[in-house]
Amino acid sequence: KRGRVTMSPSRDGEFRQTLSRVVNDHELWLRGGDFVNRAPFRIRVVDPPQVERIQLQCDYPGYTGMDSLEDRPVTVVGTQVALPMETKFDLNVQANKPLVRATIRSNRFELTIAMQQQGDALVPIPATLTVFDPESGRRREIPKNSSASTWFDAEHTRFTVPMQVTANAVEDLKAMTEFTLPIPVPPDEPLQISLVDGDDIYSQEPASLMVLGTVDRPPVVETRRTGVGTEVTRMASLPIEGRITDDYGVRRGWFSYKVDDQQPKELALSRQPSGQREFTLREDADRAFERFALIPLELQVGQTLSLTVHGEDGDVLNGPHSAHGETFVFKIVSNEDLLARLYDREVNLRLRFEQIRAEVDGTRSALEETRDQLTALQVESPDRKTSPAVLIANVDRSLHQIRKNHTESRSIEVSFRDLREEMVNNRVDTAELLERISRGVIEPLALLNSIDFNEVDRQLGVYRLALERGLDAQPAAADVQAALDELIAGMDAILAEMKERGTYNELIQNLQEMIDRQQELLEQTENKRIEENFFGDVFE
Repeated sequence: KRGRVTMSPSRDGEFRQTLSRVVNDHELWLRGGDFVNRAPFRIRVVDPPQVERIQLQCDYPGYTGMDSLEDRPVTVVGTQVALPMETKFDLNVQANKPLVRATIRSNRFELTIAMQQQGDALVPIPATLTVFDPESGRRREIPKNSSASTWFDAEHTRFTVPMQVTANAVEDLKAMTEFTLPIPVPPDEPLQISLVDGDDIYSQEPASLMVLGTVDRPPVVETRRTGVGTEVTRMASLPIEGRITDDYGVRRGWFSYKVDDQQPKELALSRQPSGQREFTLREDADRAFERFALIPLELQVGQTLSLTVHGEDGDVLNGPHSAHGETFVFKIVSNEDLLARLYDREVNLRLRFEQIRAEVDGTRSALEETRDQLTALQVESPDRKTSPAVLIANVDRSLHQIRKNHTESRSIEVSFRDLREEMVNNRVDTAELLERISRGVIEPLALLNSIDFNEVDRQLGVYRLALERGLDAQPAAADVQAALDELIAGMDAILAEMKERGTYNELIQNLQEMIDRQQELLEQTENKRIEENFFGDVFE
């Protein structure tokens, strides 16, 4: 388009004209009197400089184990990026056009890098770094570093600034007296990047970037005791299960133990972590637990032991950080006291199993009644009051009861296995004791729970299906009764062994009580003898 505008005089010999909304290129001729410019003044509308892409070339701290990722630049998506604390990185900023100056500003510092024209070439000039004190508002300019001049690439569209996100950034900036690289960047504070191009056009608004410094948290220690209770013998070996996890790797693990009110002491784990992020307490490939032996401590009956597992990470820059798991408290008891407690638990388990046996017998009786009702239904007695739906409901109740008993029986099996483990770990076991509890109780219980209960469950399902489909259910009812009889026979055999073990344990307990009473009489006799000798000497 072409047009003419009369300029307005502002003072003698001077005229002005404002061009508004210049969104396209313009060519201007000026006329005054008999003057006109031959070549037009040209206005070129160009894009303002802006950031197209930000990438970080990172040098991660060695303790993070992220060395293999250092050849992969981190592209910033949005305005935030998270890096492990103390990571050094090159801030690579790609612009849409050649630049002559770039400014990076935070609440703590302002860095300006620039180029200047020398002839037909642009040459770098020393960068300037100004440090701020937000509290006092003071500004301090760091002396220029002439060697830090290779900021821009050959096309001047990309520049690189070495930085480091560090927890000590504020202190480092305050203590800085000379321009050194990398520039410390406080975590979680925004960086504003402003650009200026060769036409002296400024970016419309600065690009924002926030580097989130990920703090290495202390390890997480998850532990639990297994195979022992809160009362142990002084010869015990305590199995501790668990794991130690950390964001970047576990470096060390150890036991911390304390006897009564004494000072805590440390004992290294038998197998140390090697920087893995998840470390499992494990003595060897076959045992997924760590043992703590009490024999070297030479403990006495009545003392208390507190035991904890600790873990430490490999952060050598802001750490190391350590944490501990649950504290386990053990009371040292005699072998006899522990065996008595285990016997009490075994008696309770036997009573629970007797209750299960009685409930299974009740289920068998209920199914016998259901079978009689089935027989009456099949003869089609005119006065019958039983329907197939009632029979199905009875079978459903029996099935529910059997499954409940099965769950409780499995629980008793687990409890007997725990009893055996506790005997072994406390060193109160003998070959005969272990043989009796394994062959007489645990193994038969395992067969009962894995075969007999499942067979009854299966036969009840077949029985119900036959009733539901209106088939001849008498054979299925007979199979259910046979499976229940076999189940009850197995339970009776286990109960007989439990009672025999109870008699054996009672004999041991009675013998121990006799020994304790005899020891008590010996002590009383000795005290009486000392008293008589003492008073006899006094009277003489």
